[in-house]
Amino acid sequence: MPWFESRGAAFMGRAAALDVVPPLVDGVRLAVRLLTLAAMGSACSTTRLWRPAETAASLNRREFALAAGPPAVENGRGPPVNALAIF
Repeated sequence: MPWFESRGAAFMGRAAALDVVPPLVDGVRLAVRLLTLAAMGSACSTTRLWRPAETAASLNRREFALAAGPPAVENGRGPPVNALAIF
């Protein structure tokens, strides 16, 4: 998590995949997701980013802006997002 924080990460894909199971700290489940959302104020999503990453590499760029707006789903939880990579 210090690595993400030092780089000012605003988004993390698949945070649950980075969590240690079983947890290393008693009473703390999904620590990476908790730190990402609550402590760092970053977003988590299962958005697949390999295609924008490949495009960035082909353009010889290391960064791109990502806009991801979820649709308005009443009483919804974890709706799909319409992600847009901007180079």
